[in-house]
Amino acid sequence: MGLVLETGPEVEPIDLESAKTYLGVDGSYRDAEILDLIAAARGYIERDTGRFLLTQAHTLILDRFPCVDDPSGGMIEMHFGPVQSVEIEYRDEGGVLRTLDPTSYQLDTSNPVARIACPDGWPSTREGLGAVSISAEVGYGDAASDVPPSLVQGVRLVLGHWFRNKEGVVTGVVSTAVHHALDAIIGSYRIP
Repeated sequence: MGLVLETGPEVEPIDLESAKTYLGVDGSYRDAEILDLIAAARGYIERDTGRFLLTQAHTLILDRFPCVDDPSGGMIEMHFGPVQSVEIEYRDEGGVLRTLDPTSYQLDTSNPVARIACPDGWPSTREGLGAVSISAEVGYGDAASDVPPSLVQGVRLVLGHWFRNKEGVVTGVVSTAVHHALDAIIGSYRIP
């Protein structure tokens, strides 16, 4: 199983000017560095929580549909989110690429782990790697204001830490304090 980024977000949860204010930076000589750090901090929060902050497109690649006797009970569990919509394609037994009729499956986004069920059973697929691909639109929305404030603050915390600590690892109290603060801010958003 693999998750592939198809289209990233069009904006970041923090704009350049508010990041510069947060970091106490005047002038534009570090703008490129700050923009890179904002994107990297967003990516870090997304990987840590399993939640994509802004609308983006990903494809989940599976080798087959789940069987009813799988631990999932035949459901596809998506350990990332929030999932806005999905489209499912698969290679049938003859190797022909087909799009699964959206009326034949159900998408449940009511829990942190989105699930897809096919009440009448999944179609048969060709044996082989990557037989099923699920195109998913994910994220809280298109605007920075759609992102929960705690997750935006997590991005700020990581941004500030990385901006001030270029070498990556700081030992002692500072590193532990950042880790604990980040856990307190975003811990409840982590998808199991």
